[in-house]
Amino acid sequence: MNYNELRNAIYEVLKYEDEVKNVLEYLSPSALELLDIIRDNEGVIKYDVLQEKFGKSYSTFRKYFNEITKNGLAYYFDDYVFIPKEIMKFLDYFVLEQEETMEFDDFMEYYLTIEQLKDICRRFELPVSGKKEKLIERITSSNMPPEEVLNVLYLDELKYIAEDMGLIKSGTKKEVINRILEHVSISKVKEFRVREEKVETQPKKAEIPKSKIETLWERLHRSIEQEFEMVVYRKDKEKDLERQLYQFLFGKFKDCKIAYQVHSKAGKIDLVVNNAIGIELKYKPTKTVLQRLIGQVDDYKEDYKKLIVVLAVDSSANMQTIHAYKTKLEAMGTRVVIKKV
Repeated sequence: MNYNELRNAIYEVLKYEDEVKNVLEYLSPSALELLDIIRDNEGVIKYDVLQEKFGKSYSTFRKYFNEITKNGLAYYFDDYVFIPKEIMKFLDYFVLEQEETMEFDDFMEYYLTIEQLKDICRRFELPVSGKKEKLIERITSSNMPPEEVLNVLYLDELKYIAEDMGLIKSGTKKEVINRILEHVSISKVKEFRVREEKVETQPKKAEIPKSKIETLWERLHRSIEQEFEMVVYRKDKEKDLERQLYQFLFGKFKDCKIAYQVHSKAGKIDLVVNNAIGIELKYKPTKTVLQRLIGQVDDYKEDYKKLIVVLAVDSSANMQTIHAYKTKLEAMGTRVVIKKV
């Protein structure tokens, strides 16, 4: 599409104001979310940045991206996606922003991972066993000032939280913590308005019991996340951690068949449980490694019914990147555990 074709296409859409509103009214919430991300960037954003901010799998992103472009609500031109200003003004009606109060324990539930909560408990000599809500309860009951609680986190982790809250992420650790705490009591929540008829409803079905593989998959994920402690000893750190994970699972799941370094059609995977659940571990993964991991996981899905990815990171890790790829992997149906070493 050249410039003149693009201009004519926009003109044709904007000639019918009522039709534009009607199209917006029947969009899916995820398509409206995409439009809102573009609007928050003053109506223009690079294609790859839009995909990253959307935070879902590429196939899901493409589905909703096609929905907004085919309806003439956004345009892709020279690596940029933009919304005409005349369309942006309609979004105020369809994207509602409200303010809600948020207590610090709610903040921890929403923004902190179970590994981060365990790190906080260790720092204040609190027990680290139990589920997320139990860890939060211990931290809250300890009456530690919120600024001391957040100070346990790495700066990259705090910056990721600040960005997720829509705050400026630059500055020293103290500045970022203060910025988060200033806004933690008021949190903006967005609601994407659609017509009732657009919401697809299905007749309520009887709950389908989980399969044995799915139950085992959940048990493995929970055990690795909550109980597995890894320590780097040898020079070949990734192999060392893979062996530690193998030994941990071998001792914990004695009723299962656990294989190490298994070759399959998609390539070699670190661990396989009961010939059905594949486990891949990455030590200090770079962005390049994480990008390649997306493709690996896609290939592994042909050989294994369920997958678990373990990301072993240290203090030098860019946690914003780590969490972004965790979101992408989970959108592909993979369980992800982030462990600090």
